[in-house]
Amino acid sequence: MKAMRTNVAGVDVHKEMLAITVLIGEADQEPKAHQFECQTFTEDLMKAGLKLQELGVREVAMESTGVYWKPIYNVWAPMGINITVAQAAHVKNVPGRKTDMNDSHWLATLHRFGLIRASFIPDNVFQHMRLLSRHRTNLTEDLARVKNRVQKVLEDGNIKWGSIVSDVFGKSGIEVLGLIADGVTNANTLSLKVTTKIKRKEERRQCKKASIP
Repeated sequence: MKAMRTNVAGVDVHKEMLAITVLIGEADQEPKAHQFECQTFTEDLMKAGLKLQELGVREVAMESTGVYWKPIYNVWAPMGINITVAQAAHVKNVPGRKTDMNDSHWLATLHRFGLIRASFIPDNVFQHMRLLSRHRTNLTEDLARVKNRVQKVLEDGNIKWGSIVSDVFGKSGIEVLGLIADGVTNANTLSLKVTTKIKRKEERRQCKKASIP
């Protein structure tokens, strides 16, 4: 089987270390393997990228291991190295003696023959938009959890503030919660922070009770 690429590298990615195998050779010949390791600090990644360039490597394959592949991509891609990020399930190694270098050699071999299906990596602007969207979602979920905890504390203290107002965390609700947190328990003092709309709601509740025979 004739290889599609001549100079390729496979990278087994870990949090603190990369195992790299470089395969160099003509498409119809057995390639020579060069193997080395490097740490994942930015300076080390840059040195490894320069070493790959010196070996004539412009095609690199690695697994999408958590978030650990992203710094490598961010450093090597601007250096002109084409990176193919593969799903781990698609490049699973054959059974046998597993080592980091064996895994990187396997990735390089698959990539040499064009057998790796690349994962879609959006442009930087879309990656930034996706990060912002995820961050907004996380903040919204965090806020909901905090509100639920506040509601639970109020119920534990038998403070039925949620039964009086429609929005515990509205403008009036927040002001009253602030007073309660400061130790204010006098109903008249707390009522001064209540809006007219909420007062009317409370008045309707009292009128309804008074009309019961």
